[in-house]
Amino acid sequence: MGGMRRARETDVRVSVKIRDDEDGEEEEEEEEKEEKEEKEEKEEGSRGDEFVKCLPFENSIQLKHAVHERTIMQFSNVYAADSSQALVFQGVCSHLVSEALEGRSSCVVVAGSQHAGKTFALVGTVDDVVDMGLIERFITKVVDSSQVAKSVVRVRLQAMLADHMESRDLFDRRSLIDSSLSSKEFSTVLSRRAAESLKDVRALLKKVAASLRESTSHDLILHLTFEKTTGSSSREILSSVTFVELQIREDASRAALCNFDMVSRVIGMMKARRKFRDAEEALEHILGDDEDDARPLGYSSSFFKYFCHSMQHVSSVSALVLLSSSSRHSRSALCSLDFARVCMGSKPAKGDGRRSKFRERTQVGMSSKDVSTNNEEEAYSHSVRHSSPSMRSSRGRLKSSDLDGGTKVSRQEAGESMREEHEMLKAKFGEAIEMIEKLKSEKVFLEAKCEALINRVSREQSALISERNSLRVEVFSFKEELKGLSRSLMDKNSREKVCSECLMMRSKVEDGEAKIFQLEHELKEMEKKTVFDRLHAKSSKPSSPQRCETCLNMTRHVRKLSKEKVELSNAISSLRAEKESVERRLVDVERLSSERDKEVSQVVGRKDADIAELLNAKKRMEETRVEMEMEMEKLTSSLESERRKCEQLEQEAEKLKNRSAKLERKLEEEKENLENTQKMLEEAEQAIRSMELELKQTEKKFSASARDLSHKEVSIEKMSVQMEMMEEELKELKSRHDKVCSARKVEQKEARRLESELREKEKMVEERENRIQELTTELKDAKTESKSARANEQNLRGCLKSSEESVADLKCQHEELLNRHEELEDDLKDQQDENKRLKSSLKECRVEKEKVQEELKKMVADLERSKQAEAKLRDKVENLKEKVKKVLCISS
Repeated sequence: MGGMRRARETDVRVSVKIRDDEDGEEEEEEEEKEEKEEKEEKEEGSRGDEFVKCLPFENSIQLKHAVHERTIMQFSNVYAADSSQALVFQGVCSHLVSEALEGRSSCVVVAGSQHAGKTFALVGTVDDVVDMGLIERFITKVVDSSQVAKSVVRVRLQAMLADHMESRDLFDRRSLIDSSLSSKEFSTVLSRRAAESLKDVRALLKKVAASLRESTSHDLILHLTFEKTTGSSSREILSSVTFVELQIREDASRAALCNFDMVSRVIGMMKARRKFRDAEEALEHILGDDEDDARPLGYSSSFFKYFCHSMQHVSSVSALVLLSSSSRHSRSALCSLDFARVCMGSKPAKGDGRRSKFRERTQVGMSSKDVSTNNEEEAYSHSVRHSSPSMRSSRGRLKSSDLDGGTKVSRQEAGESMREEHEMLKAKFGEAIEMIEKLKSEKVFLEAKCEALINRVSREQSALISERNSLRVEVFSFKEELKGLSRSLMDKNSREKVCSECLMMRSKVEDGEAKIFQLEHELKEMEKKTVFDRLHAKSSKPSSPQRCETCLNMTRHVRKLSKEKVELSNAISSLRAEKESVERRLVDVERLSSERDKEVSQVVGRKDADIAELLNAKKRMEETRVEMEMEMEKLTSSLESERRKCEQLEQEAEKLKNRSAKLERKLEEEKENLENTQKMLEEAEQAIRSMELELKQTEKKFSASARDLSHKEVSIEKMSVQMEMMEEELKELKSRHDKVCSARKVEQKEARRLESELREKEKMVEERENRIQELTTELKDAKTESKSARANEQNLRGCLKSSEESVADLKCQHEELLNRHEELEDDLKDQQDENKRLKSSLKECRVEKEKVQEELKKMVADLERSKQAEAKLRDKVENLKEKVKKVLCISS
């Protein structure tokens, strides 16, 4: 052990997913094992229907060993049975994607018993968005992020499949792997498969899934190597990721060290900063650490060597353990939790004592003081259990009928009876001390719950701060837009006179300034309401004397318990004094034995009744607490769903605003086109008038002289060219007019579609208002239930006051949720007002459309007039040509 080197600590995260009971063929296979398990369960005691309880909000699980024996274990992430593949990937593998892109290697381990869903977690359903496995999601994330960074990544795959003691190449199942090879030679012996695109990756994963379905019990190592193209043809290794699937065995094969034992111990060594060169050195350290474990080696040496070789340059490990919540699979759950515990750095259990020693373990991640107190508590409880039969036998030995019959009791029998009575009193006081220790453990649990609540409050505070910053950015951008609009209005006012459109723009600017004032007022209110900042400040100060109300209540409860301890210790000392006095008075035992028996039986009966009442009260409190927690979870889930729906409505309203802005821009462009057409028509009319004037001048000049005829012919030719140009311009105007008409039709269709969408959204808003009313009724029911819970809690004794204070805290949370619900109702009202504003803006758009249609009709009438004027001009030109011909004939 002296040659072990210290390295930097490896980041090890262990997550747990609770799965449902197996059905179909898996249940048929396990029915054969139920008979064996029933015998063991009878020996261990009744476990109840639920062995593992999931606590996802606290990232912990609760194990139920016996009727009054529970253990809480803390993990990085805890997922329920209905958790999706995407949610599991987010907690297990999402942080490894950035490490892979930065050039750091990592490892992902999925462990569980047979038929636990390990292959589905790793591979899943290929090319399916919902049921995609961890491997495919990881590769797609890496490839997508590399494409964003404008780099090309290729993937190489190597896989080894271990079935019991044999190992094979997954892509070549016919070839066995020689276990005598060194750890570095496996990378050259195993076949490689390269994938240039995601289609190639999916095809390879389909082959892997097909080969894994053929074998029922197996262990798998899938090694991925990401290569990055640096030039035209050269490639550089970016990083590597190892995916491992392990089957945890709890049957007779557990007599030997299996593959999952060796893998968990290697990960525990890496967690403890122990570095090894090869598999042989790692095996020496494992066997040296566990000299007491005399089990034989039943693992695959090639599998172990290849795993050690792939783990040498790993910087982080993420493990996912699959558990069953049923008591039938308690043994497999204990073995799986032992695997998780060893991965996090604890020592493994030895041989067959795995289950008994697991009960002595306490929460993972607790301090050493808490662990020692819990171990003492469990050891004391075991001693009390072993002493309980003697208590029952002592009750049966001392009978009043034997003493009343006149039988003489010897001194030895009287001394034994007194000792048995003393042991009974000791056992009772031991049970009372056990109750005190259990209340201490409940105090630790409540403190952890307070910390979770503080963390939740800090998260909500950070979300509020981000919202406040986003509102500030929006206000700043809106201010800049308004400044630009005001400048454009000033320029227009300086050039032209004030028109109706300018007045409309000014009113819009004023409305925008009012909106800015409202937003600034809301920001000030948000800054005033930063109660979460104060809570975060209280939780962030390590040495501040101020504490939360639950902590103060727990300190009061602990003080009361300490006072009760002192009273009990005083009672014990008084009992000891009584014992000494009784030993001195053994001579007078024959006279006082009958009276003493009666007194002891009365005291024992009273204390038994008190203990039974306390246990019943505790059970009731636990049931009420569980019911309140379930109600709070339902309320939080419903509120989160309503928040999401409100966010969707806000997004849709923003989309409608954007569409209305686009329509306004199109209307402005069409107005500009119409103005240009009007200008063109005016120019055409001016040109026609100038032509008429020139024709009049030509008629006067024809009568004056004949010399100017040649010049006039040239001018007539020019005028004909200009007339042809004007005809072309008129054709272009007609084509533009047709385009404008088609655009108008498209806009009318869009307006109809927007109206239908608004109607649908109004229906959605009405449905959500009904849903809110239903939630309010549910909240009222919850209030009534909380009042009934208060009435039941008042009947309990003083030792359960701490639970009443926790219920008060839950009520405060409930009031906070009610306040949030009212805020959501206000937000919905604001959204309804915005919808009304959108309706009014749509009405304005319709009015503007009607105006534009009227202007288009006027344009069409003007075009027809211009056509008539053109026909008249053509007639006049033809008459002039005829006159010119006549004049030429006369002159000739």
